[in-house]
Amino acid sequence: MEVIEMSERLERYYTPEQREYLEKRARELGRERIRRVEEEWPRLIAEVRAEMEAGTAPRSERVRELARRWKKLVEEFTGGDEGISRSLGRMWGEEEEIHGHDTARMREMISYISRAEASEDKP
Repeated sequence: MEVIEMSERLERYYTPEQREYLEKRARELGRERIRRVEEEWPRLIAEVRAEMEAGTAPRSERVRELARRWKKLVEEFTGGDEGISRSLGRMWGEEEEIHGHDTARMREMISYISRAEASEDKP
């Protein structure tokens, strides 16, 4: 059932060309790398959540490092394609739950990570 739901989401948020690109990207990365990334996400999410709950400022070096890890994982999925990044953002912005994650909580974390990324260029 989850596979069907994800397939429907992919069709709703990604163009046929983007879906084709993502399939090619998955082949390039390989199953082992995808498995490792899937294992990394829950750890990273837990670390970000812990920093948020502790009240750590987004511009702290710890949170900025978490933001760099987050960005790297997203870029592995998107291949750096801005259109796919926008589609991904739209999906997380419009859906209530993805892969068992409450997207409202994830949006809070994404906002926190975005503030950390924005602080990278500031003294």
